[in-house]
Amino acid sequence: MLNVQDCKHFLQDVIPVALEKLQADTKPAWGSMEAQEMLEHVAMALKGGYALEFGADKEPKPAQTQAKIAFLEQNTPYPKGIPSPFHKEGKPAYVFASLDDAKKNLVEQVQAMYAFFEKPENLAKFFFHPFFGKLNFDEVQKFNYKHIAHHFEQFDLL
Repeated sequence: MLNVQDCKHFLQDVIPVALEKLQADTKPAWGSMEAQEMLEHVAMALKGGYALEFGADKEPKPAQTQAKIAFLEQNTPYPKGIPSPFHKEGKPAYVFASLDDAKKNLVEQVQAMYAFFEKPENLAKFFFHPFFGKLNFDEVQKFNYKHIAHHFEQFDLL
C-alpha cells in the first residue's frame, strides 16, 4: 500500500535533489520525451490534478474507478511507453525558455499544491482526474508521486 507520508517526502524532498542530475541531453530509457518536455508534462499534470473541483456532473465511470483502485490503491506500476492522450496532435511547444526554468517550475508547482491544501477550506475537497475520476488530497499526492516517479525512472533520476 502506498503511504501518503512517503509520497509527501518524495514530492517535497526527493524531487529537488533528483532534478540536479537531469541534463538537457539526458536520454530516456523508454519513450520519446526529451528532458524538458518530461518536466513540463509532469508539472502540468501536477497543477491540473487539483485545478478541477469534482462535481456531480463528473461522476466517475467504472473504468476510472478500476484504474484508481489499480494504480493508486493497489500501487500497480505505471506501464512503460504508453502514449500521452494529450499529445495526439504531436509534441507541444516548450513553455519555458530553458531546462533550468522547467526544473524550477516543477518545484514551485509542488510547493503551490501543498500551499493550496494547507488552506482548511481546500483539504476536504474532491478533485476530478480524467483517468481516475474523483480524488481527495491523499489520492492527489499518490497520483503525483507515482506519475513523477515513473518519469524520473524513465530518465534514470531515481
